[in-house]
Amino acid sequence: MQILKNFKKYENFLSDRTAEDERDVTALFDGVAEYIDGMGAAKLALPDGFVRDLGLYLRKKAEMVEYFEDVERRYLLLSDLYGYLKLKGEI
Repeated sequence: MQILKNFKKYENFLSDRTAEDERDVTALFDGVAEYIDGMGAAKLALPDGFVRDLGLYLRKKAEMVEYFEDVERRYLLLSDLYGYLKLKGEI
């Protein structure tokens, strides 16, 4: 998933971030959500939690929108996804 290839530059996000970093992570989160949503049947190869939560977020499910208002939660989902893909050798 090439969209996450530069995610490593945010490895200190939780302890040392700027407003620009927050904007970047938010944009990356939205981009990843849209990318996964558009993967069709290929998204079934991803863990269900990523697909389900991002799908609900994109469909404006109130609980997911509220949950992901926190940029740290967006970052943590991206971090988990990045780690998963790295372990699989896809990044």
